[in-house]
Amino acid sequence: MSEGSAGLHVVLSYGDVFRQSGYRTKVLGELRHYELHASLEPVLIVFDRDARRVQELNLPGLRFRAHLRSSLPIALLQYLHDLLSLRRDGPIRTVHAHNLYSGAIALIGRWVLNYKLVVELHGRIPEEYVTLRKGGRFSYWLLKRLESWVMRNANHIVPISHKLKEYLISEYRLDPRKLTVIPDCADPAAFRWDPAMRESVRHRLGIDGKLVCVHLGSFFVWYDPELIIETFTRIRARIPSAHLLIVTEDTERAASYLAPRLPKEVVTAIAAPHEQVPGLLAASDLGFLLLRSTTNIEVSSPAKFSEYLNSGVPVLITPRVGDFSAMVAHARVGTIVADDGSFDLKFVDELLANRDELAARCVDAGTHLTWQAFFPAWSEIVSAAEHSVRETTAAEFRRTR
Repeated sequence: MSEGSAGLHVVLSYGDVFRQSGYRTKVLGELRHYELHASLEPVLIVFDRDARRVQELNLPGLRFRAHLRSSLPIALLQYLHDLLSLRRDGPIRTVHAHNLYSGAIALIGRWVLNYKLVVELHGRIPEEYVTLRKGGRFSYWLLKRLESWVMRNANHIVPISHKLKEYLISEYRLDPRKLTVIPDCADPAAFRWDPAMRESVRHRLGIDGKLVCVHLGSFFVWYDPELIIETFTRIRARIPSAHLLIVTEDTERAASYLAPRLPKEVVTAIAAPHEQVPGLLAASDLGFLLLRSTTNIEVSSPAKFSEYLNSGVPVLITPRVGDFSAMVAHARVGTIVADDGSFDLKFVDELLANRDELAARCVDAGTHLTWQAFFPAWSEIVSAAEHSVRETTAAEFRRTR
């Protein structure tokens, strides 16, 4: 091996990349905007419950290997097999592992092959496991120890929020220089304030002249449907023309839940592929981000927040949603909704009076939550890892001479 030989950059995902979610947005967003433009050659290794859909990935130039998600030990064996196969094309310089399980697999793999490991943490996984009732105290205990092991031994950590960074530093006594925050971002080429597209979509949906309140994403898991209804009801009491647009994969269940609680004519519940979401947001006036209060939400980074702002849509948000609740208050791009659904209704009056001005304010704030805005931070992480591993490889090369 020569000192100047090329190297591979492996992106490892043990999660649902083929289901529309913030996780998918983050993994694919970084692939498109960061890893395909890096100095190393990226290869995606994905473990997914629906690995057959890997052909849906529209990422020209990306090499990938997809496997049906199974137990962690089986995934580890498959991952090691993939690494040894890929190594024939050149040394594996860096591995970017998404979330805790991928980080654990990649950390064990580092014992076999010498690479630098960047672990991206999308939330507090042990707490999430309990909140979603996937396990009890023993599962939580095991996951906390796994998290501690991965966080202490990764070369670099990418938390999705400053709140998560602060937690990890405090919990595991990490060097702050080891962590770089990169939130869930939006692509402004897709999510943008577009008055022409706005009018076209509103006409197609039959919501011309309405004050459109949009909820995007899962309707039940992390969100509070009762709070969504209560908040919308307060808006509708002030603005009778208000209309609730629910964009979710679970349309039947959401529609069934809403039917006895709101008049049919004031609600539209639809499913939409991600490429249609920008048009739906452009047609909207107010974005709902009304989440249940949990320890995981407190460190979260919902992708839809970035998408709302870059689409010129102000946000009604619950308190303690990662870094974003404070951002809403500071940048005046929405308002905070209390647990009982109360909020400053004067904001709705301002929205009606100054829709274009408020859209411009949102877009201005949204520029700080785009993939382009964080490209320098990502480049620094990869360059530091690449430089470090090249120094190690060069030293090993000299020792063998």
